[in-house]
Amino acid sequence: MTSRDPGATRDVFARPWFRWMLAAYGLLGTTAAFLIATAPFIAAVFLAPMIAIGGPVLVAVCGFSVGPAWVAALYTMRAYAIERDIEPFRLFLRGYRLGWRQSLLFWAPYFALLVVLALDLTSSASLPTPVYWLLVALGAAALLWGSTVLVIVAFFSFRLRDAMRLAVYGLAHTPRWLLGAVLLLLGAGALVYLGSEAAAGILVAPFALLTVIASRPLVRRLTEEFTS
Repeated sequence: MTSRDPGATRDVFARPWFRWMLAAYGLLGTTAAFLIATAPFIAAVFLAPMIAIGGPVLVAVCGFSVGPAWVAALYTMRAYAIERDIEPFRLFLRGYRLGWRQSLLFWAPYFALLVVLALDLTSSASLPTPVYWLLVALGAAALLWGSTVLVIVAFFSFRLRDAMRLAVYGLAHTPRWLLGAVLLLLGAGALVYLGSEAAAGILVAPFALLTVIASRPLVRRLTEEFTS
């Protein structure tokens, strides 16, 4: 019987194709975990057009699951880059457990307001043009602020009210993050508009990874100035 060569095993782990396989596994695992966590919202999106009354309410209520799942996806993508030996599902569950309370407290009213704003914009024929563009500007600002709050909740343990204030500070004092957030939101919007919500769900892990990369200047600034 021959023994396994530890040096050969280390060589396999160091090869580029193995690292790419680990990266793909992390992306696929995070996507699967996100889709499972947001299954109520996915079902509501497909069922809402079939419901004559209450479709938007159903989407809004089931959409409460998206915020904690997105925070967990951000946590997973950041942690998996460091801890490749841990299953992405385990990292997702850890991130969900750590961030679900704060993210839900923020996301539930925030998402409900976004749904109301979206309904107002879809009935734009009855709105004066200045009011329409004011709502568009408010919606864009809300998306940038909300996405920043969720990044802070995913990577820090600040109180929620502090995270909400720091999101404004981060957007004002970290132009690289502001630019990255704008580009990511434009990309997500284009994906949904040209493709579908399903495409956005399938690509959630790559978007989470890009968000982690884009938020590094924000995380570095907040770490240096507000943690010790």
